[in-house]
Amino acid sequence: MSSKIKYYVMIDVGGTSFKSAILSTEGKVLKNSFSVKEIDEKSNFEEIIENIIILIREKIARIKEYGELEGIGFGFPGPFDYKKGISLMRHKYRGIYKINLKKEIIHSLGLPQGFPLIFQEDSTAFLKGETWMGNATNFKRVIGITLGEGLGTAFMADGKIIKDSPIIPPNGELWCLPYNEGIIEDKISRRGIIQIYRKISGDLKEIDVKDIDLRARSGNINAIQTFKEFGKNMGCLLKPYIKRFKGECMVIGGQIAKGYDLFAESLREELIDIHTLKKITQAKYIESSVFFGLLKCFLNQGILKNDKE
Repeated sequence: MSSKIKYYVMIDVGGTSFKSAILSTEGKVLKNSFSVKEIDEKSNFEEIIENIIILIREKIARIKEYGELEGIGFGFPGPFDYKKGISLMRHKYRGIYKINLKKEIIHSLGLPQGFPLIFQEDSTAFLKGETWMGNATNFKRVIGITLGEGLGTAFMADGKIIKDSPIIPPNGELWCLPYNEGIIEDKISRRGIIQIYRKISGDLKEIDVKDIDLRARSGNINAIQTFKEFGKNMGCLLKPYIKRFKGECMVIGGQIAKGYDLFAESLREELIDIHTLKKITQAKYIESSVFFGLLKCFLNQGILKNDKE
């Protein structure tokens, strides 16, 4: 039996970047292994696969200095066939639509068939990570929200992710539900914040959320009001689903959650009458929760395998 330390390569696929890190079985992130690689989601198949393979090879080379590769985990937005490793997204990353990524990666890296390679919905992995090691521990009914280019949601009851239940939206997904002339994600996302700022300020110049965040922290009234309005909108749109699910805790992650303090008060005010909701919180590990959730999946697979033997 090998005495080498076992490590996992974890990759969190976002709308504009691939975040990755190397984790040990104890959940420790290998020093200086965290990285962010910018990616154009409009890239073609070859470019996306090449970026993924180069990234994994870099991590494997680093692992060989300390131990051995035990598995590779991906957090991907949906729609996606997570069991087979096939992307079903048409609204982004169209270049890999219906591509079997599991087969492509195993073949390109020369890994043995059956090598531990898992795919999880990014919002699901995020919630698993936060309920295991983050700010959402010790609650029976938890909702995970990820805010960035898009809106991710996940629902957990008694430690299990819920996908099919009359008390949650179909597949636990809110982003695609109709709202006004668009969808909910139009309001609860990066573009939702930018839309509010442009309406309030009258400034139609190119701007991003991080710029509005900086302006708010510098005392800009329009930017401050933008985040207040965003928190109110978010609370208003989420309220019926939190009530129906009887959520006890809501944990918020994604890059926009870094500015949680700017919209927390208006969000709380909108949700104050939900008596089951005991805690609304920013994620403890905004950059790493998906990695911890993926690790939890690997460890649970090991437990299940051992139980069957």
